[in-house]
Amino acid sequence: MITECKSTSIILLTCVGLSGCQIHPDYQPPEAPVPATWNANDSESESGKIISSADAFFKDDKIRHIVYLTSEKNQDLRTSALNLRKVYALYGMQRLASLPSVNASLGQTSAHLPAGLLDTVDTGAITYHQYDAKLVSASWELDLWGRVRSLKDAALYDYLANGAQARALKLETIGQSVSAYLTLLADRNRLLLSEKKTANLKTIFAMYQASYQLGETSLEEVTLYENNLQRAAQYDAALRLSVQKEYDALQFMLGGAIPEALMSDEAFDHDWEFGNLKPGLPANILLKRPDVIAAEYRMRQANADMGAARAAFYPSITLTAEGGSSSAALKNLFSAGTAAWSFSPDITLPIFNNGRNKANLEAAELTQQAAAADYEKTLQQAFRDVSDALAGRIAQQTQYTLSAQLFSTAQKNLEMTRQSIRAGEKNKLAALEAENNLIDAEEDKITSKLQLLLQNVQLYEVLGGYTVT
Repeated sequence: MITECKSTSIILLTCVGLSGCQIHPDYQPPEAPVPATWNANDSESESGKIISSADAFFKDDKIRHIVYLTSEKNQDLRTSALNLRKVYALYGMQRLASLPSVNASLGQTSAHLPAGLLDTVDTGAITYHQYDAKLVSASWELDLWGRVRSLKDAALYDYLANGAQARALKLETIGQSVSAYLTLLADRNRLLLSEKKTANLKTIFAMYQASYQLGETSLEEVTLYENNLQRAAQYDAALRLSVQKEYDALQFMLGGAIPEALMSDEAFDHDWEFGNLKPGLPANILLKRPDVIAAEYRMRQANADMGAARAAFYPSITLTAEGGSSSAALKNLFSAGTAAWSFSPDITLPIFNNGRNKANLEAAELTQQAAAADYEKTLQQAFRDVSDALAGRIAQQTQYTLSAQLFSTAQKNLEMTRQSIRAGEKNKLAALEAENNLIDAEEDKITSKLQLLLQNVQLYEVLGGYTVT
């Protein structure tokens, strides 16, 4: 008995002595492979407070309502949230693996041994019954080499990476909903203008038909305006179908019927009040993008997996302890003198497994290197996205300004034409053509305005939902 206790003590002292040994690799984040500023001509960065809020970027109440409905009712986001909860449950299972497992059990064993065996040569055939009640049965793996900790860390980083990916999906979905809403409003306005232009073309065509019957114009001119009218009607039909599809798509993204208040006949060309950003904002805002955060957590996960693969080369030590009662009769199972206990340290040393551990370690190292390369690529792509979006916003603003100037010129031309008509210098046909020119200019203005707004939405997405105040 004393010898057994000494052996057990030696094993425990050895375990305690080795408990400080860890082979978990230190995490070394790579350097950010991007410039400090967005453009070569920018030498300074904007200073300010970085805020993560859709309300800080989208200041229009209707767009904020779109963001709210998308966040609350979009089916893709609901599925993403459920999947994230599942990943968290898996992490919880791995986190608890580092704690001892404690069980209780009740068992019965019956056996018959014939005579003549080593155990029955003196007693003859025997039949016995044994009842065991294990009130406490605990098993615990000593994590001397950090294997269990590495697996727990890997599960944690997998959960965090999935959480970041879920935020990226939410960001993208919100951007899609807002873009779909703005596009729908713009196309509804364009459809109204197009139908008005078609009505003018019908009047012009009727005027040319009457003029042809009087011999004042050629059949070629009549045919030309008839073709113009047919193309306009065809364009109206296509645009009408697009509006319906856009409405259905927005309704799908919002997870239900679109509130009537969002579809009022309010003019599209008004101030939607987006956040005020310009080239030069701090480049470290990229590190807050969900896809960049997810890529970094994937690096950490691969690093933890590599630690677990390294630990597989070292012995695993498991301690098992049981305590309860054993008796040959069920009625005496908990009587005095039936107490029983056992303590079993177990050491398993990998000797030969056909190179499986070595292959696993090599695969883990390659996965870690690939994760680091993916992180650098994600960061570089994020920098490109933001730089392009900032430059695109300036370009779209310039185009919108020019289209607004052309619209203003067309307004002046229409007014001058009407004055000429009142003076008897021009006829109604000239006024209708000038009005159609104004409609074309207004359509171009709406299109330019839409592109500018969509560029703002894209900027919100590529900045990871953050803005600088």
